[in-house]
Amino acid sequence: MRAILVLSLSCAALAAQPRTASVPRGYEHLPGDAGLSMPVRWSLGRMQVLIEGSLLPGELGTSTLRRVRLRRAAFADDPAAPARTLDCELRLGSTPATARQLSQDMSANVPVGLVVAAARRRYDVPATPALGPGDAVGADLVDLPLDAPFAFTGPNLFVEWENWATTLDVSPVHWVDAVQAGSSGDLGSAVPVGARGCAGVAGSALRLLPATSAPPTLGTAFGVVMSGAFPGVPAFVMAQIDPLARPPFGLPLGAELSSLGMPGCHLWGGLDLVLPASTDVRGDLTVSLTLPDVPGLRGLPVSVQAVAAAPGQNPLGAAASAGLVLRHNFAGVFDRAATVLDYRANATVSPWPPFVGLTPVLLLGF
Repeated sequence: MRAILVLSLSCAALAAQPRTASVPRGYEHLPGDAGLSMPVRWSLGRMQVLIEGSLLPGELGTSTLRRVRLRRAAFADDPAAPARTLDCELRLGSTPATARQLSQDMSANVPVGLVVAAARRRYDVPATPALGPGDAVGADLVDLPLDAPFAFTGPNLFVEWENWATTLDVSPVHWVDAVQAGSSGDLGSAVPVGARGCAGVAGSALRLLPATSAPPTLGTAFGVVMSGAFPGVPAFVMAQIDPLARPPFGLPLGAELSSLGMPGCHLWGGLDLVLPASTDVRGDLTVSLTLPDVPGLRGLPVSVQAVAAAPGQNPLGAAASAGLVLRHNFAGVFDRAATVLDYRANATVSPWPPFVGLTPVLLLGF
């Protein structure tokens, strides 16, 4: 499991699908929180996902579903992904409120009235370029138009995906964006965004990473570590609460900063919280951010970025890291979704129990 990045949705995709919503809600323009071995990556096997109605967008109950998309999980060090062909089928169903659990017996999980939404076909997946420094959410790995519009009757959504292949393909270029709750509850997440920083020592990237594997929690200090800067120079870490609704400095998240004298740098932080400091003899800096434990901050995205003086590296003489998007106490799932996976063709009983709190990020088009 790795923290993930995801590439930007193209303008063409947005124009072609003006009514798009994500499951879980709120991830249309934000990454999930883990890189997980989902079946599109496997190329062989079966996946079943049960998602409770409280996680579903309202559009699903009032409009017919016309397509389902999954984003490629994108990591900062991932290379370009080659084109490939899937042999796959997508099935959808509605389940009653009493159906809140999946079992290892995949045949028993199938609800009455399951619909073959996209019949088995060979599906060409285009090549995906390597990440650019301003990329924030992932390009489609799969974009399946349904054979007929799916009328969801609720309250819960059942998704079944099956791939057929002659060999099992587990290469890392086939990860899909996903969200997972922790085993002890719906934990927070810290997700890197942007492939790399800019203008560090000798032109290398300024880096910003979590100081701990513990999830961000309201009322508790969350440490971040900046590295790759010049030693003994002024630096600061800045954060912006809900940057999509409140764009920092009036600029969109990930905006390129050439106009400010920082070519190749991108904007990920803001001025809601600014922590000034100086780098140590190695050019590193560790700071702790603490948000108060108030309900209004639970689950809101908080974008964080480090900036340091970088004499002579660009006209402004400043370096900027890529970003971190924090969600405190909240991944948006808890125990209201579950996934069962099998890596074999025509599987009926999974070798593993259901993964409670795990779901791919599904992008639904209406």
